[in-house]
Amino acid sequence: WIQSGALNWTEVPPRVEGIIAERLNRLSAESRELLRAAGTEGEDFTAEVAACVAGWEPRDAIRHLSEVLGRQEQLVEALDVQTAHGGRASRYRFSHALFRQQLLETLDAAERCYIHEAVAGCLPKVYGTTAGLEQQLASHLLEARLEHQALPYLIAAGDAALKSFANREAHAAYERAVRSVETGGA
Repeated sequence: WIQSGALNWTEVPPRVEGIIAERLNRLSAESRELLRAAGTEGEDFTAEVAACVAGWEPRDAIRHLSEVLGRQEQLVEALDVQTAHGGRASRYRFSHALFRQQLLETLDAAERCYIHEAVAGCLPKVYGTTAGLEQQLASHLLEARLEHQALPYLIAAGDAALKSFANREAHAAYERAVRSVETGGA
């Protein structure tokens, strides 16, 4: 056994990338759309948010994620179900980061912006209040190139971090807010 340097997961061998792409391309267009919406939220995602973004009924999306994309294709796995906004938030995770990476690479810049905007719009619908979601909302709105809409969430995220004595995180949020203003966000 010989120890080598750390693996660089950003450099996927072309053969592996081709196998993953082929596997994802076998899915229906609807399945890929649901997974792109999920992947835009993150490696861990909320089924109801993905359903909202992709235009699915939540129950249909959960059934599809569990049966087809989970048990059959083994692309996602269920994590837990939380109570949220008088309903449920069903949490899932991609079974491997490379599946998510490959899905997101198929999006062009304009598509990516609109999906991030939709995720930012669906998160409060699923989770209710924006309290606790400030950082996520700010990140998605910045990715959607909507700096002016992200600004209040960046400030709120900085304020929340300060209250919990997370000075580094607060500084980072305020820095992003300043950059947002400088780039025309306000």
